Amino acid sequence: MLILTILLSISAVSAAENSTSDLNGVSDTQDNSYDDTTINTVSSSSKSINMEESKVNTNTKQISKDNTAQTKTASQHTTKMTVSDRVAYVSSNVNLLATVADKTTGTYANGGTVVFKVNGITVGKSTLTNGKATYKYSTASLSAKNYTISAVYSGSGIYASTKTTKDAKLTLMPIATKMTVSAISAYQTKVLLKATVVDKVNGKYLSDGKVVFKIDGKTVGTVNLDDGKASFTYDASDLFAGKYTISAVYSGTGTYSSYRANNTLTIKTQSSFTFSQIRDAAIALRTQYEANNVIDYVTVGTSKLHVQDFLYMMSVAIKNLNSGKTPNVSIKNFKAPSSQTDTLKEGTLTSSEFVSLAKNIISYMDSKSTAPSSMSTRLGNIGYYNMIYIFTKILDVSTSSYLVTTCSVYNWKVLHPSNPKSRIIYITSDNIFSTSKDVAFINQIVKALENKGYEAHMVGVGPNAHNTKIWGKVYPINAVQVSIFGGADAGVIYDVCTRSFMRAKANRMLFFVYHSGSSIDITNRTWLKRAHDDNYSPSSFTGIAYPDVYLKSHGYDYVYSSDVNTIANRIIEYIS
Repeated sequence: MLILTILLSISAVSAAENSTSDLNGVSDTQDNSYDDTTINTVSSSSKSINMEESKVNTNTKQISKDNTAQTKTASQHTTKMTVSDRVAYVSSNVNLLATVADKTTGTYANGGTVVFKVNGITVGKSTLTNGKATYKYSTASLSAKNYTISAVYSGSGIYASTKTTKDAKLTLMPIATKMTVSAISAYQTKVLLKATVVDKVNGKYLSDGKVVFKIDGKTVGTVNLDDGKASFTYDASDLFAGKYTISAVYSGTGTYSSYRANNTLTIKTQSSFTFSQIRDAAIALRTQYEANNVIDYVTVGTSKLHVQDFLYMMSVAIKNLNSGKTPNVSIKNFKAPSSQTDTLKEGTLTSSEFVSLAKNIISYMDSKSTAPSSMSTRLGNIGYYNMIYIFTKILDVSTSSYLVTTCSVYNWKVLHPSNPKSRIIYITSDNIFSTSKDVAFINQIVKALENKGYEAHMVGVGPNAHNTKIWGKVYPINAVQVSIFGGADAGVIYDVCTRSFMRAKANRMLFFVYHSGSSIDITNRTWLKRAHDDNYSPSSFTGIAYPDVYLKSHGYDYVYSSDVNTIANRIIEYIS
């Protein structure tokens, strides 16, 4: 386009000059004058030529300049840069490394500056030397996790600028820690669990983070770490004698790694027990079994023992008592059977029979290191739990100088039926309002129970109706008696908790109803004084502290209500 413009301008100038020559060559006969328009046209054409010539010169210079730049770019080598992955501990210095090379030849570039970035933020720069640039970077402000590394190269001489196309990874690991847990050997009481956490490298105590304490994998407490120490008070009174694993788990922080350490908690017991301690424990265990609480532990003295270990101790105590001796009995540990087989028929075992049973149990457990699932007798096989129950009854009525001569026995399924509806419920009442009203109230409860599929009967109304049938052992061995009271009498509670009454009650269950229309509620009551008309309790008796707790500790239960459905539901809950 530019050349065409120049050619057109030159043609215009030539045409003008030719016109001038023609004018100079005309004859005198022609008119030699010409107007100013023609002159101006020629003048304008000359100016146009000068301007176009100037543009030509300017464009020529620009073309020359662009050609120079293109020559320079074409002479630089395209480069490629990579950054290296790095792994380091938190708070340490790490050398970031970038490599720059000719993309075509692979030769290392030299010169120029590399700017390093971590997670996209510039952290420093370094000069490229022989294809390498390094920068010492402090990670003190970072926490333990992964970061990205990228870089930008400025270029130098024949090497063109570039930047990374793929990020490298900076992995910061937490500083290694070390933790120790203290071993503990104690009786069944409160113990102090302790752990110490330090920097593994320099032994410095750590002050941040939490420590979780576990006993046999179960979390028992969480505390903050303070100057490298963590401690937690744990109540071990519910643990049996034996060894348990103490675990302490340090949570770690953004700087320090987590850690887990273990040690051993050894729960000790008395090495041996007196006859009196064994007998008291047997009575307590009998009370629980006769309240339909078939538990697997018992407290002997101050030690909580498995019932299979206690079965062995009772067997030894009965054997010793039969020999006229009551030395202390040492504790031994055994496994419990996974099941029991009980085909026992109702009847009576003589002392020679249950002493022989005790000896056989001792022999079996010594040889097998486990309690028997059943043992043979004249009345059939006695199951594991029935052995325990029978021996508690024997020791309950024996003393350190006397061994009972007989023991009544029943099949375990009769004593503890799997279906609570097989228990017959008998209902009595104190004189509360009037005989007719009291009887009607009993019959309403009977009807409510029958509607739920239970067999229930009214026994009678009167001041001694609650204990007459129990003392007479009239009810079936697995029966339930419900006694309704118009007032809370401390003497009645005391009476039904005596050993003589409880032995007569045996496996029969007893439930109390305190009629809310006339009685006080014993729940959470700190003291229940002796009633003014109590003419049957010992003269020294003045009342009972925490009567609700006292009643329940002897295997009984109660409800404070006058609502028939509430009473019926609580009875069912108790016997189920």
